[in-house]
Amino acid sequence: MTVRAAVERLGLVETGVTVADRLLGRIRGTVKTAGGRGGGALTFGAGSHVIGRRNITFQGAFTCGRRCRIEAVTVHLATPYQPTLVFGHGVALSDDVHIACAQQVVLGTDVLIGSRVLITDHNHGQYHGDAPSRPEEPPNRRALSTAPVIIGDNVWIGDLVTILPGTVIGSGCVIGANSVVRGHVGPGQILAGAPARTLRVFDPQRGQWVAAHD
Repeated sequence: MTVRAAVERLGLVETGVTVADRLLGRIRGTVKTAGGRGGGALTFGAGSHVIGRRNITFQGAFTCGRRCRIEAVTVHLATPYQPTLVFGHGVALSDDVHIACAQQVVLGTDVLIGSRVLITDHNHGQYHGDAPSRPEEPPNRRALSTAPVIIGDNVWIGDLVTILPGTVIGSGCVIGANSVVRGHVGPGQILAGAPARTLRVFDPQRGQWVAAHD
């Protein structure tokens, strides 16, 4: 599935732009707020920061806890980027969450995220292919490598989870605490581990979460 198809499937389409400086003193400029399911307030905990707000879209109500960092990277080492960071209606973040976007990160509706979670669509450096980054090169001087991250509706992400570039998580998934997730995950699964693996899947006919090997 292409990134465009995934975004269209999630229904995350911007429908309007609103100046929202009054919502948070640290946000200076324009925050995009799209008319999602009934709209809703944007609530930010103490010490939270929003960076690159012109490239961030809120589809409706949004809540984050303390010391969160929501970042759309528009330039690195003089190289411009055009990130698209989209939050569906009802997304809720706990404390110390870092979401970093240099290409595309999309969170569906009613996503719940625990504390100290990292979601990123980019790495410092390239470690595959014919021209990889070299060990003697300082990491902060390496060009960014990017791959979109798509998270479906009703996903619950536990504490201390890391979601790496190129990850697609289907709707209704549960990601256990301390997991590291990379790759494509189908809907209705429970994952845990580093790297994360599927432990249970939801069987709609039985109405139960069953072991992945059943």
